[in-house]
Amino acid sequence: MTDLSFDLRNLRYAKCVADVGSIRRAADELNLAQSTISRRLQQLEHRIGASLFVRTANGTTLTPAGSRFLERAELGAQQMHRAIDDIRLVERDSAGVLSVGIPHAFPAEFFRRIFRPFRQCLPNVHVHVKEAAAEAHLYAVASGHLDIAFVFGEVTRKGYRCKRILNEFPLLALPNEHRLAKCEGMKWEQLASETLMLTDDPAGKEIESYVIRNSSKWGGKLRIVRHSISQENLLALIASGMGMTVVPQSAAMLDRPGVAFLPFREEIEPLIYNAVWRAERRLQPVLCRFLRLLESHSA
Repeated sequence: MTDLSFDLRNLRYAKCVADVGSIRRAADELNLAQSTISRRLQQLEHRIGASLFVRTANGTTLTPAGSRFLERAELGAQQMHRAIDDIRLVERDSAGVLSVGIPHAFPAEFFRRIFRPFRQCLPNVHVHVKEAAAEAHLYAVASGHLDIAFVFGEVTRKGYRCKRILNEFPLLALPNEHRLAKCEGMKWEQLASETLMLTDDPAGKEIESYVIRNSSKWGGKLRIVRHSISQENLLALIASGMGMTVVPQSAAMLDRPGVAFLPFREEIEPLIYNAVWRAERRLQPVLCRFLRLLESHSA
């Protein structure tokens, strides 16, 4: 049986000699003895039955046969490395890791809709989830620390591929005893004398940018107060009558005693969530399967 690793190693030595034009320089480059390089070249020439190099006092050059051989052999080596990479990716398809980034405020329903069928398709894949702001996720995707990330808002930068996965219209969360709680819907101008509370974490800052961008169309200015608490505790403050906030529509799906949720009656842009991954030709099979699920289950 052919010793493939032996041939590939000797091929690497031959390529190095051809590149530097000297067995001595190749030995220095590879950190090997010159005698080792010479012996390996002789073994390779014996294996293929042809002289690959002309050795002179001025250096070592390829013969016409050697030049043709290395050209063809390099193509074969590249195919071999690609085949090895493909096998490794196939192995990851059945037992591997998918690293996913999510924003600080992310609809729980989307988890059920996407990750349940993914777990059924690939039960041996470990899903590692990291929560962070969009900017941190984009850097992690670019550097390969995340396979895919879900981010709030649009992504138009080069080097990424992007797919819109979810649109949610915001709701106003306010105490259910508030004078406006019985309204069928809200307008920004109705909030002029109210206190709008937001968290000062990245999720709250994203909501704040959204609120400022949309309320500016009304022409007034909202009174915003920031708290260093979670959205869960923020809703508890609202239930106690301390103010109101803007939340994604999915937040109203859970029972929040003391809190009423109202839609906006004027035309506003939706809260947009996008899936973002690195733009490259060859994606690992686990990510490909996950993207196919996104295609079929996204809203």
